[in-house]
Amino acid sequence: MFGLSNNVLKNWKELEEETGSLEKRPLNRKPRIDLDALRKYCEENPFATHIEAGVHFNTNERNIRYAKNLLGITRKKRHRATPSETSKSE
Repeated sequence: MFGLSNNVLKNWKELEEETGSLEKRPLNRKPRIDLDALRKYCEENPFATHIEAGVHFNTNERNIRYAKNLLGITRKKRHRATPSETSKSE
């Protein structure tokens, strides 16, 4: 009637037996990178790419991006467009 597979129902039953409710389990995602070491690396190498940082920390680019996001380190953004010399009213 609802289009649920037997596997979904089995997983829900197991979840309720283990936890007592059908609330989602909390995800425990932590980067496997030392965040202090990454912050220091980014200060020493401000122009290093995620791939280069991944090689340095022996991990992949995705983990570097995730860890930098946790640290609040964003890539540098620069406006490419230059202001027009003439205004619209002219």
